[in-house]
Amino acid sequence: MRLAALPAVLMSLLLATLLLPDQATAAPGDLLETSRRNVNVRIEPSTGAGIVATVNPGDRMIEVQRSNDWYLIDLPDLGSRGWVYGPLIDNFSETPEEVRKPPQRRTGAYTTAATYDPGLIGDPRRGEAVFVKCGSCHTTVAGIHAEGPSLVGVFGRAPAEAPNYRYSGAMQAFARNGTVWDKATLDRFIQRPGRIVKGTSMPFSGLRDAQDRSDVIAFLQQLSR
Repeated sequence: MRLAALPAVLMSLLLATLLLPDQATAAPGDLLETSRRNVNVRIEPSTGAGIVATVNPGDRMIEVQRSNDWYLIDLPDLGSRGWVYGPLIDNFSETPEEVRKPPQRRTGAYTTAATYDPGLIGDPRRGEAVFVKCGSCHTTVAGIHAEGPSLVGVFGRAPAEAPNYRYSGAMQAFARNGTVWDKATLDRFIQRPGRIVKGTSMPFSGLRDAQDRSDVIAFLQQLSR
């Protein structure tokens, strides 16, 4: 039968079916996957925004929403959230119920994996006191390094760039992601150094309290002026 002989209603239905996309798209709540390594997850949907974390094949990403070519995702293993560039996502599937559950939090000030809170205001004076925990490996004197590099000027610069300090291969690889030590990136790193820079030689396990981290970052920002 020729298409021209079909009634107008049937013709419309046929054309609508032919014009449907041949591939489904991800929807909020889906589990996203990537086959690429060191995919940047950013604070905002822009290649110039600060990096929250990096993901690799096998890392779990749950779509929250989509904006143009970007996905806002939850990272259930890190307890954080950020934006990933859509073309870097290769597959998606329905998220298992146990993965959808939010990260478990302890009672009190400490959390197992707190999300960065840009609304917290840091106190540099209190941060200096908290920095004592870091003082066995880092100095606050420009050009004077200890086991770790001096942290004078660290805020706002790229990782692995303190002059005359030899960084680990892991930190040098992290620096090649194109990030800088802004508030969000420092907050992620200070909370769980070994999770953000896998293979880092930094022995510190991290600061779990969000206000402590905010205060230390305010202190580091003051050192960088």
